[in-house]
Amino acid sequence: MRTCLVGIVIAFLSGAADASESQLPNQDLTPSPAELQASWEQDYAYLEGLIADGGGEAGLFTPGAQASTQANNVANRHAHIWVNDRRPLDVQLRRTAALLEKLHAIRQATPNASEMGTQLDELQQQYERFRQKASTFARSKGEKDADADKSLYLELRRLNRSIVLSNPLLNFDDILFNRWTSNYGHVQECWGTTVLDEGGLYVLSGLQGGRTRVRNLLQDSRFENGPWQGQRLLDLGRAVRSFDLSHDGTKIVFAWVHRQSRIHRIASVNADGTQLRLLTEGKYEDLDPIWLPNGRIAFVSTRAEITVRCNNNDTTKQCVLYSMKADGSDVVRMSFHETNERYPSVDNDGMLIYMRWDYIDRDFSAAHNLWRCFPDGRDPRSPHGNYAFPHGSWSTSVDGRGDRPFAEYFMRAIPDSSKYIAIASSHHSPPYGIPILINTGIRDDYRVSQVETITPDCLPFASECGDYSKRGLYQGIRYTPIRPHSAYFDPWPLSEDFFLVPWGIISDRKAGSLQEHDNETNMRLYLLDVFGNRELISDCNLNAGGHYLTARPLRATPKPPEHPMGTWQGERAEASDHQRATLAVLNVRQTDFDWPEDVKIAKMRIVQLFPRKWGVGNIEAPSTGWSEGGICRASMGTVPVEEDGSVYCEAPVNKGLLFQLLDENGVAVQTMRSLTYVHPGERLMCVGCHEDKWQAAPRGEAIPMAFQRDPSPLEPDVGGVVPMTFGFVRPVFDKSCVECHRQQDIALTDYAYNDNEPVVPDPGQTNRLSDYIWWFDSSNNNDGIGPYGGYRSTPYRFGFNESRMGKALMNPTHQAALHAGAFSQQDLDRIILWLDLNAMRLARPTKDPQQLHRQEYGGDFVWPDEIDRSNPSGVEYDRPVP
Repeated sequence: MRTCLVGIVIAFLSGAADASESQLPNQDLTPSPAELQASWEQDYAYLEGLIADGGGEAGLFTPGAQASTQANNVANRHAHIWVNDRRPLDVQLRRTAALLEKLHAIRQATPNASEMGTQLDELQQQYERFRQKASTFARSKGEKDADADKSLYLELRRLNRSIVLSNPLLNFDDILFNRWTSNYGHVQECWGTTVLDEGGLYVLSGLQGGRTRVRNLLQDSRFENGPWQGQRLLDLGRAVRSFDLSHDGTKIVFAWVHRQSRIHRIASVNADGTQLRLLTEGKYEDLDPIWLPNGRIAFVSTRAEITVRCNNNDTTKQCVLYSMKADGSDVVRMSFHETNERYPSVDNDGMLIYMRWDYIDRDFSAAHNLWRCFPDGRDPRSPHGNYAFPHGSWSTSVDGRGDRPFAEYFMRAIPDSSKYIAIASSHHSPPYGIPILINTGIRDDYRVSQVETITPDCLPFASECGDYSKRGLYQGIRYTPIRPHSAYFDPWPLSEDFFLVPWGIISDRKAGSLQEHDNETNMRLYLLDVFGNRELISDCNLNAGGHYLTARPLRATPKPPEHPMGTWQGERAEASDHQRATLAVLNVRQTDFDWPEDVKIAKMRIVQLFPRKWGVGNIEAPSTGWSEGGICRASMGTVPVEEDGSVYCEAPVNKGLLFQLLDENGVAVQTMRSLTYVHPGERLMCVGCHEDKWQAAPRGEAIPMAFQRDPSPLEPDVGGVVPMTFGFVRPVFDKSCVECHRQQDIALTDYAYNDNEPVVPDPGQTNRLSDYIWWFDSSNNNDGIGPYGGYRSTPYRFGFNESRMGKALMNPTHQAALHAGAFSQQDLDRIILWLDLNAMRLARPTKDPQQLHRQEYGGDFVWPDEIDRSNPSGVEYDRPVP
C-alpha cells in the first residue's frame, strides 16, 4: 500500500495541471521506470564525482577515528563519503542499511504496527539477499567492471525506493503544494514585480485509497469581497506565493499577485476552494502569511515604507512583521526593525520564529539568521547565529561570517522536537541552499555548535565577499556561490530524520553575475533523510509553470500553545488595562564578557534608530556619514542604573531602539549593535546586557533596587531629544576649536565633514576630521573586519573613548582649557554624545539641498518621520504608570 501511495503522489505532481488550467488529468501519472532510472543515474554520477574528489568540501569520514579528526556538525555519519567507499554502491549499501535500522526503530515505537512489521521484514530480507549478491560480485569481478557495478547500484535503488516509501511517516492522504517563480534574489523577491504570472495552488487527494484526484484548488474560486468581488481569481493572476494551512486543516491563507498591479496581496480560502476572501489590498506588498495559535494571521509587509541602506536604488522595498485578524481587520505592526524580515512560522512552543536581516552598525551582510519572539511581536531575541567573529571592532583576524550559515531561510519547528530545520543560504541569491538542523538547546559558539548539516557534500556555507574591500582592508571570506547541486528549498519536516524537500540543480548560472539571478532550478519534490537518501517523490513538472516549489501534507496539525496578548495595539489600544510601557533590567553587569576593572555604570541611554525611507536616494546620495550606509539615530534620554545594576524605566514605544551603558562621566562603555523595540503597554524585561544564556538568572531574596520604586522617567541628554547630526556639534568646533588650533598652528584646523573623499583610517593624518573620529562601519560587504568593523562591541573600544579626538579632549592640555573656560562642559558633552552615537552626518537622508545644509551646519532640526515632535521620546504619557 505504501508503494502505491507514493506512486500516486508522483503521478499527481509530475503533471497535475495543463497550460489552459482546464482539466487536470485523472489518470496514472507515475513517472516511468526510465524517468526514475534517469534520476538514479544522476545520483550515481554525482557520487562517483564525490568519491573521486575525496568527499568534496566535507572531506572523508573515517569509521572509528576520534571525533576531533572528523568533519564536524553533520547530522548523521552515513551522509558522508567514507574513506573505504570505492564506488557509489558502497555508499548506497550503507545508507540503505541505516534507513532500515531507523524504520525498525520506528516500528518498535509504533503501536499496532504488525502490517508495517511484515512489510519491513520482507524488505530487510530482500536487502540482505542483495548485499550478499553484491559481495559475491565484488569477490568474483573486483571493482573494475563499471557497467556491472552501475547495474547493481540501480538495482539497489529500486529496492531502496520500496524501503523509502514504506516509511510510516508518509501517512497523509493529501498534499497541498504551489509553484511560483521570482526572477530575482532574496532582497528583491518580496516584490510582486519580480514574480512571474505562472504557477498555482494544487491538491492531490485520495493517496491512501489508491485513486488519484488531482485538482487546482483555486480552479473555480471567486472573490466574495473586495474590488474583484464575483471575479475568478485565476482570471486576474495565477501567481500564488507563500501559503499556510490552519491547524485544523480546513483553511488556507496565501499571498497572491495580481497580474496587472504586480503587488502581493493576502487572501484566504477553504481547503475545498470555497469562500475565497481578499484580506489585504492597497499599494503595499503583503506576503508570507501564517496562522497564529490565537487565530490571527502574521505576515510581512512593506507598509513601513522602509528601504535597505546598502543598495544603489532609490527605493528597495523591505518587509517587516505585521498581524491581523482572520478577516483582514485590526492590522497592527509587530516589528519596528529597520530592514527585511521574512519567512515567519510558529514553533512547538507557540513562539514566532523568522529570519531577520540584522546589520545595525555592522557589515551589510552581517547576519540573516533565526529570530524568535512572542506571537504579538514582544521581546524579539536572537538565539543563534547573529554575532559572528571577530567580536572586537579593532580586530584584523579572519572574518567569521563563513564559520556559520551566512543566511538562514524557511525555519520550521520539527514535530516532537526542540530543533528547527532551515535552509542555509547566502544574501545575494534566491532563497535556496543547504538543509540544516538548528538546535538552540546547545550553547552558541558563534560558529556551528548549534548547526548540523544534513547534506555535508554541499559545504562550505555560501558567502559572497570579495578578497579585498574598496577601502583596502583585507577580507577573510572568499566568494563561494551556492553549488549547483545545493539548491534545496522550503523543507517540510516529518521528524528529525525525514523531510519533504524540493530540490533542483541550478541550471542557468551566469558567469560574472550575482547569483540572485540564478533561479532556474528545475525543482522536484523528494523525501530526504539524514542518512543521505534522497528519493524522488515527483518531478513536479507542471505545465502551469513555476521554478520554485513548496509542498506539505494537507491535514490537521497539533495546535501550539496560545500565549496571552502582552501588547495594547489596534483594537486593544483603548482597553482599560492598558498601562504605560516599561523596560526593566535585572542587572546590567550580567554579561558573557569581562567588564573593565573599576568601571561604575551610572546610566543607561536609550537610542532611537531611524530606518531609511522610500525615495530618499541611494546609499551614497546622500551619505548619512562616514559609516557607509550608516543608520541614523537620536538619543531618547538616559535613566539611572542602581548600585545592584538594576534598571526600571518608562519605555519609548513603536520605535527601533538600542541601549548604551554610560560611566560616571557620561561616556558610553558598551553599546548594542542590533535593535529591539517596545510595544504600547508592553513590559519588556532583560536579565542583563548580553547575559550568558546558559547561566541561570540570579535568584535572591532581595528585590532589585530599581523594582522597589516607580519607573524612572527619561532624562534628556544634552541638547534634548533631537536628531543626531553633524550640525549638532559643528557649532562647538567652529566656536571653540578652529581658531585656537589655527592660532597655535597645531593639528586639525579644518573641521569639515570630509565625506567627499576616500575615508580610510589613517593615524598619520593631522588635518582631516575623519582621522580623529571613530565610528562603526556598515560598509557594503567590505569591512566585517578591520579597525572599524567586527560584529559585537567591546567595552570602551568604540566612540568617544576609542577616538583620537576623545583621547585628546581628555589629555591635560584640553582639560586645562576646559577649566579655563575655552569650552564648556556642555560643549564637551555634545561631542561625547555625537561620537558615541557613531558620528553621523545626517539624521534624515534627503534630496533637499537646504535640509542637507541644515543637518550638516546646524540650525533648525530636520525631523525624521519616526519622531513625534509633540512627544519626541515616545513614552506613553497618556497611560497610567503601572
